Amino acid sequence: GAFAIGLGLGLFSVGTLTETMVRARGEGAGLALGAWGAVQASCAGVAIAIGGGLRDALSQTASAGGLSGALNTPAAGYSGVYIIEIVLLLAALVALGPLVARRRDLGDTQPLARPFGLREFPT
Repeated sequence: GAFAIGLGLGLFSVGTLTETMVRARGEGAGLALGAWGAVQASCAGVAIAIGGGLRDALSQTASAGGLSGALNTPAAGYSGVYIIEIVLLLAALVALGPLVARRRDLGDTQPLARPFGLREFPT
């Protein structure tokens, strides 16, 4: 489970960075890449804080006997957070479906992306 989540996060990060690099044009390219990094870091921090808070709250509720018999375990917090994460992932996939279908309908009408320009960087 943790390996698959990490792999998905890595693929998502590389994919969004690549898309940002392709779409960034002219003088605003550096600003776009900086904004991408700031958004990624901020969202990761907020997600970690919310996940930790939910885990602590569910674990404390389970240890106090506030959940039903089978859920009163130390793993209740982790299980609850993973269930919420899976539900949110499925909701995101449902929301992305129409966007992907719309992108396929556009076909090849968009111009080809220019190279990233890494050859021009000094070494």
